[in-house]
Amino acid sequence: MEKLLLFTRIYARFKPADKVEVVEMHRAHGLIVGMCGDGGNDCGALRAAHAGIALSEAEASVVSPFTSKTKSVLSVVDLLREGRGALHTSFACYKFLIMYGLMFSILKLCCYWYGIILCQMDYLFIDGVAVLSLGYAMTLSYPEQQLGKTRPTSSLIGGLNVGSVVGVWVINLMFTIGALIFMRKEEGYVQWPARFSHGAAWWTLGDNWESTVLFFTMYMQYITSAFIFSFGSSFRKNVFFNYFLMVAYWGLVIFVSVLLLLPHSQFTELWHVSSEQFNSPNPDNSVWSMYQETGGQPSPPMPFSFRFRLWWLILGNICAIVIWQKVIAEGPVARYVAKKRPSLRPKFHL
Repeated sequence: MEKLLLFTRIYARFKPADKVEVVEMHRAHGLIVGMCGDGGNDCGALRAAHAGIALSEAEASVVSPFTSKTKSVLSVVDLLREGRGALHTSFACYKFLIMYGLMFSILKLCCYWYGIILCQMDYLFIDGVAVLSLGYAMTLSYPEQQLGKTRPTSSLIGGLNVGSVVGVWVINLMFTIGALIFMRKEEGYVQWPARFSHGAAWWTLGDNWESTVLFFTMYMQYITSAFIFSFGSSFRKNVFFNYFLMVAYWGLVIFVSVLLLLPHSQFTELWHVSSEQFNSPNPDNSVWSMYQETGGQPSPPMPFSFRFRLWWLILGNICAIVIWQKVIAEGPVARYVAKKRPSLRPKFHL
């Protein structure tokens, strides 16, 4: 029977114990086993399988984790669609939070390097608004209507997930470095005089160009990762059918874009946007005041022309990671690699 197992398609007139034995033999070969049945003689096999579907509300429904409402074997297709979609969604949320940790570590390193701290509203929008709204919205994706021929990856550290996360992270890192270099070359830029700052007065450490560039660049990267990791691929409906995610993501994109491009006002002061002239003559900030007392000169606010070009750089960053995810991580490149390096999981002989 061991030699015939993977060549056999139909088993008939089996006793309940025989059904259990066949399920266990398939499991011993490393296969994922499903079982559906409608009577008490199927209970043992339903419990032994990885996923059991009861086709009745009698004894089988008691021991089986799933029960079909239609009493049809087509419920197996529905279960596979939902299961693949749920697995793909779980990995998407996992990658979203991993990307949050990776980008936040770069943000903190940059803050230590420049001796700055983002303002409270920046952190509130990162941890409160983005994580809660987008993290919840990602779970609302629906499975595809048709069951595809391929299955999603089952490994958290498989090539698809690692390539997706690392590729997006590297692209984001390159654009972040580019934005900081772009800032340093801007006429009128004066580096934050961290030597005059005092760590206890943390509320004074966000009045600079560096905090504005870092927040807007990385915040757009972070929220866009929720969007690109929710692409449907072949297991979930297109991301544009997730209406809550679309409203939340594009609402944040528009809000942050307007906030960056607006002229100085009491509204932009809540986020300490550098459209305000922090290093003005007789500044309120004690750090800039000490800087001028030691011979430093006042510097202008971040001009609209620079903020507009920074906005275009951020849009380029969004386009780059969208292309990476759609073409490389989940597109034709990924399918080509999967074809060349197929799964080693045991298969039935055709």
